[in-house]
Amino acid sequence: MTSSWTWRPALSAVASTKTFCASWHALAPLVSAITGVDVEGLDELADVVERVVTWALGASLPLGVLNASRGLTVVGRGIGAAVASEVALKIREVTGIRAESYAASDFAHGPIGADGADATLLLVVTEEMTDELCELTLSGCRRAGMTTVVLAPRSRRSFECDHEIIVDEDLANWSLGLAHVVVGQVIALRLGELRGRSIDASPGLSKITLGV
Repeated sequence: MTSSWTWRPALSAVASTKTFCASWHALAPLVSAITGVDVEGLDELADVVERVVTWALGASLPLGVLNASRGLTVVGRGIGAAVASEVALKIREVTGIRAESYAASDFAHGPIGADGADATLLLVVTEEMTDELCELTLSGCRRAGMTTVVLAPRSRRSFECDHEIIVDEDLANWSLGLAHVVVGQVIALRLGELRGRSIDASPGLSKITLGV
């Protein structure tokens, strides 16, 4: 007896923001329970998310350069690498832009050479991204001809880049990651609107795509 996977026709669906955010929030008390150490900022996380959502929805974001004709590459490290993966996925689902993500070290070892003029870097700055690593990544992308955008908290100094998106919050690194994700999700929304995409029914997106 044999079985095989077959593709089912994909129905339109809404790109999910709750799955990642709820999972991120759920992991924090689990880590606290396992380690016996209180997770900094857990009780305030809902308020943080509400403030960041409100700010991001009203912010002047560099949508022109993020709407990159040759594609958008989102790069981070540690927690920032997880953020980069989620942000790139949401942008690709909602907007149709070729968006991909890399850990900073992996990006430097080859993929950076595939980008160039008319491509954009979105650099996610968390604690794991040292100033030196940020500068190396940004300078490499500039040499490749890319436009560079930095997403960072206000506690980090400015870097040489084309545009900055500054999250005006003082947050523990783990909650900063979620704040960055929220900003990325708003970027996806605004880019989708800019490109005339159906936000409530992203083309080809389905929550169930395989059957037996």
